[in-house]
Amino acid sequence: YYYDTLDRYYFNLISLIIFSAILLALSVYSLRRQKYDSI
Repeated sequence: YYYDTLDRYYFNLISLIIFSAILLALSVYSLRRQKYDSI
């Protein structure tokens, strides 16, 4: 069975990548803030 709508697959893939990038950026930001607070 071949998917006729690959755009939905790519949409889910891109959404997942964007979500991961946002989480990564948030964690890096919070880590940097903790380091600056400890100084």
